[in-house]
Amino acid sequence: MTPTAPQKPAPGRFADTMAQLWTGFHTPSLVALGLMALTFTATTVAAIFCITPSLLAGQFGTYLARDFEDDAGFVTHEAYRLASPETRPGSTKRVSVLGNSIIGQAFANGERLDDDLDRLTHHNWDVTMLTTGQQGPLDEAALVDYATKQDPGIVVLPIGFDRFESDPAEIMKYYRLGRIGIRSDLADYQARHLVGSKPRRRVGVLLFDNRNFFIRNGSIIALRAAFRQAPERRVDVYIFRHNAEKLKSYRRDLMKFLKHNYQHGELATNLLKSTTDTVKSRGGRVVFFQPPLAPNLFQTAAERHRYAVHLAKSAALAKELGGYYCHPSAAAHPPTEAFADFFHLKDPKWQARLRVVLARCIADAAQEGKQS
Repeated sequence: MTPTAPQKPAPGRFADTMAQLWTGFHTPSLVALGLMALTFTATTVAAIFCITPSLLAGQFGTYLARDFEDDAGFVTHEAYRLASPETRPGSTKRVSVLGNSIIGQAFANGERLDDDLDRLTHHNWDVTMLTTGQQGPLDEAALVDYATKQDPGIVVLPIGFDRFESDPAEIMKYYRLGRIGIRSDLADYQARHLVGSKPRRRVGVLLFDNRNFFIRNGSIIALRAAFRQAPERRVDVYIFRHNAEKLKSYRRDLMKFLKHNYQHGELATNLLKSTTDTVKSRGGRVVFFQPPLAPNLFQTAAERHRYAVHLAKSAALAKELGGYYCHPSAAAHPPTEAFADFFHLKDPKWQARLRVVLARCIADAAQEGKQS
């Protein structure tokens, strides 16, 4: 018999599988490419048709926020919830609180404001905090538009002097960032006809029209939904540590705003009027809240006089626009030590007092609405 050459043993199943995986990883395959393209297409189509306002208004929308301080994620869900016909409040009265970090830090907790209103009026209230950091007038308009679609209720808008300083370029800069995940006809109208600038193009697909928001939050949404872990919002997250030099810089900027107060007043007033008129046309009421500032912000007689002029103008404007003007009295005004800086309140006791002040203003505004 002729001897045969020894043959190599056949590779085991595991080694063979790993070799195939490695080959597929670095070698193009039409089948793999086709499966990838099919999966990508199916995922995109599903996202386009499945991510709808009604989906984000429900349980799925609670997964939009990246963490407990992602204010844009929380208010996006709340805006869709308030605009949904399925969440009409019935006998419960709605309050929507708008504003930037100053307002969020002043009241800190919407549920406790809810409790204060219940005690004052003996009625059930649904208070929604729609505050976001550096909230501009167009994001404010978009949130108000959604919050008042089904039941306008009472809308709280800030009327601090920083509102009247923003110029058109700054307004559009913040709006084009797409920080919140909603697009609003009211906000786009204001951008085009009042600010005089072109808003971001809309194609009618929620995912594309709010692509900046979903690029930031998209991955965490699927992860949180898979594990059913919705973060719980903390409103008062705007306390920052500032050194003495940073505080001086803040004060210089604020005093510059105050000195040139109402430099862009006509634009700011027109934007505020448009938003207020929308609420009123839907049967709602507007409360204009004057946020308190640290007393040590104003260090000269001229600065205190300018601020007094601002307060008088604000009260007159609130009356002109048909709203209720809410300004904490001297007894309810927090002392300097209650602030983390010149405008962010940090003391829980004073936050609680301001919630009572606002609750009384809301109750009075609701009563005025019944009488008118």
